[in-house]
Amino acid sequence: MLALSGVDVAQFDDLIQGMCFISQVPLVVLYDSGGTHSFISRVCVEKLALPVSSLKFDLIVDTPASGSVLTSNVCLQCPILISDRLFLVDLVVLPLSQIDVILGMD
Repeated sequence: MLALSGVDVAQFDDLIQGMCFISQVPLVVLYDSGGTHSFISRVCVEKLALPVSSLKFDLIVDTPASGSVLTSNVCLQCPILISDRLFLVDLVVLPLSQIDVILGMD
């Protein structure tokens, strides 16, 4: 798995940057058509006071900014509003920079 920063987005054809809302707060979202998982920045989780659960396993995610990151934290069934449509998404918590949410399009 690979998680990118906003600076890296322009290099990839299967990535689209946009906006979404969680708890009525506008966030920068990266839509990853090749992604199998979805992510949220640790800063957003803290700022929005989202409930965090633990996975039953550790997940290793490769990030350009932080290298390999080990995490087991996830926000389950997080309500995300995109273009007036509500989606419930499991978001793995990562130390992302310049991107608030990465949505895998599995």
